[in-house]
Amino acid sequence: MKDTVGRRRPNGKLRFALRLALPIVLSGYPAIAPAAIHAGAEFPDTLEVEGASLVLNGAGIRSAFLIDVYAAGLYLQQKSSDAEQIVAADEPMALELEIVTNLQAGARMGSPIERGFERSTNGNTEPIRDEIEVFIDLFAEANSKGDRIKIVYLPNRGVAVSMNGGEERVIEGGLRFKQALFGIWLSPRPIQKSLKADMLGGKSSAGEELDQ
Repeated sequence: MKDTVGRRRPNGKLRFALRLALPIVLSGYPAIAPAAIHAGAEFPDTLEVEGASLVLNGAGIRSAFLIDVYAAGLYLQQKSSDAEQIVAADEPMALELEIVTNLQAGARMGSPIERGFERSTNGNTEPIRDEIEVFIDLFAEANSKGDRIKIVYLPNRGVAVSMNGGEERVIEGGLRFKQALFGIWLSPRPIQKSLKADMLGGKSSAGEELDQ
């Protein structure tokens, strides 16, 4: 039997063999890590940072006045729902944030981030005041929808901040600054409870659903 352009179609046995061979051929290609998608922002399941392999613990949306401002994903060496342990840990971890609004989000987020530091340190920001100001200045540069900020903590190095895959700038504040920074989203008084819940996979450290 021939098709409309005169080429001979494979017979039934050949078609069956091709169906069997195709998955085998494709299996030779590396798998693409699936991604979590929030408000159009994608967060891959894994993240490599200077030799450390991290996994996506959870991701969600930061909203203000009914507007989605940015999407955020938390990456750890192994998944955890223990917010206190995550904040305290002196081990590699990362946050990725993507702006999902056109309302000059970075320039408007300085005050909420400042309040987040106040909450996460119970008002004791003075010992890390210089580091906080550097971080807020870097954060303010993210002003366009699609801008992506990567925040990586590595022990004995500090917190490295980069935007849109560009040059990293390291804040050498040590573990104390890292704890205050990650506490913005994960402390007992987080910047947004529903976002904390999403970062923890929907559960608090006690295994109970967090208030939205």
